[in-house]
Amino acid sequence: MVKFGNIFGSKKDASDEVKVTIGKKDPAERRALARNTDTSGETLKHLASDGDSEIRREVAHNRNTSSGILEELASDDEWKVRYEVARNHNTPSDIVEKLCGDKDWRVREGVAWNEKASGEILEKLASDRREVRYAVLMNKHTPIGLVKRIELENEREEAERKRSDTEDLREIRGRE
Repeated sequence: MVKFGNIFGSKKDASDEVKVTIGKKDPAERRALARNTDTSGETLKHLASDGDSEIRREVAHNRNTSSGILEELASDDEWKVRYEVARNHNTPSDIVEKLCGDKDWRVREGVAWNEKASGEILEKLASDRREVRYAVLMNKHTPIGLVKRIELENEREEAERKRSDTEDLREIRGRE
């Protein structure tokens, strides 16, 4: 039986972790190992190819996951895994740039939260959907001029939404 103290606690020899925990079919134990910042690089590499996307997501979220593993996970089929890669501070800049063009807006949002995102990337994401723009606004490296531009665009969208709502209400009242 595996004791959770071993999973959450001290650093262990990677081969022991692989034998004791990864060999088990219990996803909770593999998830705990994937999120543990003391888990060895060898074990994280093994977990990065796990069939369970939640375990791969935890590996991508782990702040001690190497850039090489993150590079592999950047091509994962699951957006949640790519989102965590996009947010991880260990993700290489070229991978952050690649994820900036991801088909899923949530991955692009993850890029916008990453403090390693360049001004050029943040500029590109400033034209994305509202949730992505919000993350750009919250990134402490976003230039003030870009912040002002996004806020102005948000105000325009809000005014347009209110105008549209008012027109819809008038139309509904006209039918009564």
